[in-house]
Amino acid sequence: MRTCAYCVLLCGGILFSQRVVADQTAQDLEHEEVRQCSKNLHLIYEAIQAYRRVNKDVPTELAELTPHFLSKVHLICPGARRLGLTSADLVGWGPTGPATYDYEFTPRLIPPIISGGAQWSMREWKQLQMGLLGSDVPIVRCHTHKRVLNLSFGGRIFESASVDWEQNFTDVVRREDLTFAKRFAAWTVVKKIIVPARNPQALATLIDLSTEYNALLDEIWPSCEPLRPLSGLPPGLAEFDHTGFDIRGAIQLGALRPGLIPYPVAVTNIVIGLHGARVHLLLGTVYAAPPETPVAECIFHLSDGRRQRLQLLYGTHLATLILPASEASAPLRDAKIAWSASLSDGSVARLFQCEWINPAPAQRIESVDFLARAGNTGPLLVALSTE
Repeated sequence: MRTCAYCVLLCGGILFSQRVVADQTAQDLEHEEVRQCSKNLHLIYEAIQAYRRVNKDVPTELAELTPHFLSKVHLICPGARRLGLTSADLVGWGPTGPATYDYEFTPRLIPPIISGGAQWSMREWKQLQMGLLGSDVPIVRCHTHKRVLNLSFGGRIFESASVDWEQNFTDVVRREDLTFAKRFAAWTVVKKIIVPARNPQALATLIDLSTEYNALLDEIWPSCEPLRPLSGLPPGLAEFDHTGFDIRGAIQLGALRPGLIPYPVAVTNIVIGLHGARVHLLLGTVYAAPPETPVAECIFHLSDGRRQRLQLLYGTHLATLILPASEASAPLRDAKIAWSASLSDGSVARLFQCEWINPAPAQRIESVDFLARAGNTGPLLVALSTE
């Protein structure tokens, strides 16, 4: 049967028209989703500013904005909702959950998906980028659309052709100068310390932190000159409340620092490699915080792959190491003082002891990560032991 040429042309015209209509519909949908997404970003910016006014800091994660500063619905881009995607799906890192926006100022470590990752936090990297670009550095991003939407720290929304928003600023700064390798290399002065040798009689249950220490016991503390608050702590093997510890230094996180020497936001993969029903910690903070404030976190990695978290709350697990003698007798909530000593200016230094109970004692505790939470309390860990 022969096909009428007119019919062929007519069918082709109908199909072409349908494609045009479909393309136009897709463009209209994309335009509307970008408009709604931009509106969400404006609301997120206002919520972050409200959070800062209350907490004097930006949030650790966007989820902290809800429900007091922002509705959960505004953490989801309409395009991502339609596609069933989350932020972790879109960028390959970040917290799990329904939020679809990428938060760049998290204290989480730079993930391996970004140039292999680093032992620095995303927030530290972004703050160093702000030294070159100011408030144009993105704080929140949306990767759902054809062009990435970026909300700058200063509240401006701009598009970038790809995930590499830095290409937008090559007229004022070299792209490589914004990489974390370049920023940290320009900022970091390596701190070298020599800790006392480990006592050969130390049991394996007294965890050896030699390779993790970044502060000595007799150091002058930043902003506390000329105090050496831990200098009265005898180095070596010690026992507090029938618990043994190997004490030869401290792991300092995220406090104000002398000179240009930075303290990390996290120290990861502290090797334990032992079975244990409990882990005892000897620790404290440089600065005070409101009661029940999460100031640090320990993540224990078990041999079966599970991760167990111990959230360290100010006043419950630990508190500031230095305080005036007149306040030293003030009652704490639950924090247990393990050691104290008088300092030269009349103030008192203290260390606190707390424990984590292993919910699966049959599983070996492979390692632990020690992470600072938002704020500037400067948590520090002096010793660990297993039971």
